[in-house]
Amino acid sequence: MRLLDVSDPARPRETAAYVTPGYAWNVAVAGDQVYVAAESGGLVILRHVVLQPLYLPLVIAHRMNSVSDM
Repeated sequence: MRLLDVSDPARPRETAAYVTPGYAWNVAVAGDQVYVAAESGGLVILRHVVLQPLYLPLVIAHRMNSVSDM
């Protein structure tokens, strides 16, 4: 997954990247949190942290489902 700064639509730029545990099926953003539904990785919740000049995706939760959870 890649986070992009599109504040200047003519020049979007990548600000951060995160390797999801499996294919990312769906992504939702709420404020500074990014929710990723990953194929074999369950739900990953990231917080987009700005530490000038770096932008870091910080994992704040990760939930894996197993067959016994269903």
